[in-house]
Amino acid sequence: MCLCDMQPRHRILALRSAMALCYKAKNFLYAAYCAKKLIQLEDLHPGSTKPDVIANAKKLYSACEAEGRNETRVDFEDAWLYDNNFVVRVCAKSLKIIKGVEPTSCSFSGARYYPEFEGQLDDVSGVCQIGAQILGLKIVQ
Repeated sequence: MCLCDMQPRHRILALRSAMALCYKAKNFLYAAYCAKKLIQLEDLHPGSTKPDVIANAKKLYSACEAEGRNETRVDFEDAWLYDNNFVVRVCAKSLKIIKGVEPTSCSFSGARYYPEFEGQLDDVSGVCQIGAQILGLKIVQ
């Protein structure tokens, strides 16, 4: 699970979806976390969502607190949310968080990969070899 710096209305949509999915998967602690963030977001940005959404989030939060358990483990660390300088690097091929190793990347797209994918075709651009050093065209944002 991942959170990024989105506009309040977009974050509300993401939190509502995550809250519902976590609840259906019986991950009540994660669902409660999403509900709590949704309620806090409405407090920070009044009027950004409908009142029935917040009422539903509060009801779900209470139900999840009563359960107080998760059915399955999800690789999610909420401590990342409090460090503004923290960057999470996700492998473009495996979609797993890159930890403990120096990632290799595509020189064209900038996508990051685990070192074992070096030499394969970049999944993002489809035109460059992962880890290849190139001269010439580079896209700078």
